[in-house]
Amino acid sequence: MTADSLFDVELVNLEIPTPIKQRLDDLRNSEYFEFFDPAGFTALCRLIGYAIRNGWSNEHMIKFFFNPIIPSTAHIDIFRRRHQQMYREQSNELANIVDNSPEQFFAISSSMYAGKSTLAVEVCEQLAAIGYKVIPLVPFFMSDEDNANFITLRGREAREGDIVGNDGFTRIKAFPYNPDNYIDLIESLGINDDEKTVIHFDEFSFLSEQSILDFVQYLTVNYSNVKVLFVGLNRNALGSELPGYTAILPYVSNEFLCKSFVPNAIDIVDDSTEPTGTYTSRYVVLPGGLTVLDCGFLPIAVPKEYSELVHYTPSNESQHMYVILKQMGSAAILETVVNPNESQLALRNALFDKLKPSPIES
Repeated sequence: MTADSLFDVELVNLEIPTPIKQRLDDLRNSEYFEFFDPAGFTALCRLIGYAIRNGWSNEHMIKFFFNPIIPSTAHIDIFRRRHQQMYREQSNELANIVDNSPEQFFAISSSMYAGKSTLAVEVCEQLAAIGYKVIPLVPFFMSDEDNANFITLRGREAREGDIVGNDGFTRIKAFPYNPDNYIDLIESLGINDDEKTVIHFDEFSFLSEQSILDFVQYLTVNYSNVKVLFVGLNRNALGSELPGYTAILPYVSNEFLCKSFVPNAIDIVDDSTEPTGTYTSRYVVLPGGLTVLDCGFLPIAVPKEYSELVHYTPSNESQHMYVILKQMGSAAILETVVNPNESQLALRNALFDKLKPSPIES
């Protein structure tokens, strides 16, 4: 079906508010629209129809579909400070759970910008204070410009003695975990049977399901005395659970869910503001300033460092594309959005390549 026919089918007999229609027209007239996955555009129109029928205000629809609130630096500082306050209190309780539980595997999971790594480091510092050896791991492909591997703490203000990166965030050095030689790495870590040890495995969920299962099974058999704190995202920006995350669930005895501050849902930002977000939404940023909720227009994984073409923001569960489409009974279109076929992937990659900045020639 053409874009016009999709538009007509999904929004037939509905009075589309002028600001929404104008942005949809701008999108359809854009030079980039030929690269937009029709399944994603169908989902977008269906969501807009849902919003109109359910009486969403124009302001609400504009924020949700086209112009998410971008927090100021001052607001981000407040969010960081609030997370630190909360996690400083919670870390002692979590450290006690890890230390006293007979179980081996634990998890801290969240959407983006929830400070999960900050909480995990606070927990590990508590454990180190009672004699634990702390071993930080991170997937080998998550390295900086110097190919060094770090855990980045975006939810923690730099303290004296911290390593601070060029982005201004505190970093913790970590061992690079490569599934191709994971046994060699584990054996090189100097783990002793008579020493209390905890592994902080950060961003684990970006690894494949089999990679995580291999790690869990090897430690279960060979190092049952070692506690593991899995720390990572639970879902991608389209709402699907990550395979690495689902792989740990049968083995984890305690999972702590961190929450993010949701700019779209906060009216007043102050030191009493509470985090509520458990999902992440993503927006495609087109040249010229038009922004649109990503309903399956870009590849599933786009690093947030591409800030000129994507914008990630925390979302409440009830206000996420995935959840709304599921509640609407739009299972078929949702499946095509979150599990694209080869032709859809090619189209999404083509849009990414079209939007991606050209390398600067020397």
